[in-house]
Amino acid sequence: MLNILYANPYSLFDNTSGSSKSIRLILKNFAHLDCNVSAIFSCVSYGRAGYLKTKELINKSERNSVIHNINLEKIQCTILKTSHWDRRKLTLDEQRIFYKETISLISKNKINLIISWGNLKLEESLFKEVKRLGIKLCFYLVNPNYLGEEFYLKDNADFTITDSYATKKLYENFIKNKIYVLPKCLEEHANQTNINKSKSCLIVNPSINKGLEPLIYLSKRIQESLPEVKIWCIDGREQIYDDLKYLGYKACDITANIKIFPACNDMNSIYKHVKIVFLLSIWHESGSRVIQESYSNGIPVICFNTGGNKEFIGENINDIFKIPDLYKDKNNRLRMKNWDNQKMFERISYLFENDKSYESYSQEILKKHNHEKKNKEFKEALSKLILTIKNI
Repeated sequence: MLNILYANPYSLFDNTSGSSKSIRLILKNFAHLDCNVSAIFSCVSYGRAGYLKTKELINKSERNSVIHNINLEKIQCTILKTSHWDRRKLTLDEQRIFYKETISLISKNKINLIISWGNLKLEESLFKEVKRLGIKLCFYLVNPNYLGEEFYLKDNADFTITDSYATKKLYENFIKNKIYVLPKCLEEHANQTNINKSKSCLIVNPSINKGLEPLIYLSKRIQESLPEVKIWCIDGREQIYDDLKYLGYKACDITANIKIFPACNDMNSIYKHVKIVFLLSIWHESGSRVIQESYSNGIPVICFNTGGNKEFIGENINDIFKIPDLYKDKNNRLRMKNWDNQKMFERISYLFENDKSYESYSQEILKKHNHEKKNKEFKEALSKLILTIKNI
């Protein structure tokens, strides 16, 4: 039997992070497939909202303790209460406690598989000890950040899991171990065809790499030609205005048709009120949860052809567009130039102005991408992966 431990400082309860949501659902399904699953993590998150959410949950247990234990649907979670949400601000004492508790759990639960990622000193020290103990090590890889870098998991993980064939291709000549593609798993909810007459679009967590600059240009075009259309922007990591300043823009460049919302723990309550979702990332988007979640609600996604977007969009080729020409600015930030958004705008206009065509299209998306079908595909792939892991 597989005794699995997720060991990483990043919180599984950070709902502003697609990777945290994905690994949480992977672990739940491992548990439902008769694996013993435990996890150790901390309050570290990708922003203040995830940090506060994790602290809220652990404060319901032993308030004065540094280490908290919570049962999450067959997963025994050990959580380190930290003083800050930023991974790089973990204190030395917090890192020592995390290391010690992880080694203790490995022994106590007879762990034979560790799932993790990262290349900072704490993580690499843990990975080296895991390998010394003869325990299998799985690298969970869902972004392009490691490409060209030297790090322990590159040469020493037993295998790697990713969420798209695009990311597998990106790394297959760089990472020495075998890479397995595991489809996205979605949280259970009632499939709903988005046939409302809403005049709203949605974009989630736009940042420098994830579409903030394209959003500025596109929102101005929409405001001029489709003034009744509003753009809902989920700023779960509270970084829009900092990123705007970094890129040389001002707060007034956020047009009046953009309405900014804080982090949301129930995205389906948002999806049912929007007609189109934007995914304007200009970097390698590995395997977007936003596409899968939108499609399971019958919502078209307008995106660039980066990373795994093309394989996730599938046959809906009218919704995917060539990425703008890019360059690196003086701060080594990825920027775009000379973007002609005419074709993208025409597609957005068409979806808003042709209700019958939209409703038919929404039904078609839902039929092909409902969450029951996608989760069945995921569970079949995970079952095959379990058999493979046992033979590694």
